[in-house]
Amino acid sequence: MKLNSTRIIPPLLAKTVQIVKKNHIKKISEDCYIVKATHDPIASHYLVRKENGTWKCSCREFQFRGKCSHSLAVFLLERG
Repeated sequence: MKLNSTRIIPPLLAKTVQIVKKNHIKKISEDCYIVKATHDPIASHYLVRKENGTWKCSCREFQFRGKCSHSLAVFLLERG
């Protein structure tokens, strides 16, 4: 039996993996990245910054929920 990986991996993590795989992240400085927006009709990129040791994103998802695939992708990229 084959398992559908999109059903096993939560949507947030699946989006995060795609951002990293497609190299949609550009480092601006030690604590600032630009991440390509792929599903937003208004924004083309988001700003992800490290504030007080926490990665924060300018996207609406982060503003509402305090987490998003963009900030998680930067976190994972930084962790190696």
